[in-house]
Amino acid sequence: MKEVGKLEGTFMMGLGWSDIGHSTISGMVDVKNGRIIRIRPTHYDWKYPELKPWTLEARGKIWQSSMKSALAPFSIAYKKRTYSPNRIKYPLKRVDWDPNGERNPQNRGKSKFKRISWDEATDIIASELKRIVETYGGPAILADSSAHGQTRNVHAAHSINKVFLDRWLARLGKGSYSALQSSPVNWEGSAWGSKHMWGFEPFGEEPTEHHFKDISDNTEMIMQRASHHY
Repeated sequence: MKEVGKLEGTFMMGLGWSDIGHSTISGMVDVKNGRIIRIRPTHYDWKYPELKPWTLEARGKIWQSSMKSALAPFSIAYKKRTYSPNRIKYPLKRVDWDPNGERNPQNRGKSKFKRISWDEATDIIASELKRIVETYGGPAILADSSAHGQTRNVHAAHSINKVFLDRWLARLGKGSYSALQSSPVNWEGSAWGSKHMWGFEPFGEEPTEHHFKDISDNTEMIMQRASHHY
């Protein structure tokens, strides 16, 4: 694999922030000398010129599916986030906080921070999780799962942490964790309404694009729930 500073060319990347499902919205990222030059929608015929988009005829007009991804404005401007001077690039630790000694909680919000390695940061997280579970039990671990999050191609935004905690605590025999779902989103309408609409579970199975075409060809009216998911 090339070093990051030597990357060159165009790469297809997941750029969705609130797309919870089997994947996320993709974009084409142009890179030169290891830096992002621009971000644009993925053109599906870039790699697969043989693709034939479906068409839909209604009210005397012919509608055709788009041959490029519909990136949100904040995804197209991701370069600004990547190179923002306010971005925290490395793990930091409070200078007077020692996980194995004096923690000085009275200095929270007052003390400065120093840079530490990723190995030290992950070791601290692991040791703190073990300490809390051994002292107070599994429910002392709170997993916060807001409805919105940054999704990538490998996993959805709010699943991998729960899978880890479930399996880890089960192995230790420490019960389960505490879950916080801080969301005003109507998940019941999203989950059950979509199943009745599409005829299958929308998360983790087939994409809905082709089903939408089939349903549109065989119905007179469609009412779709306004949602950031679909």
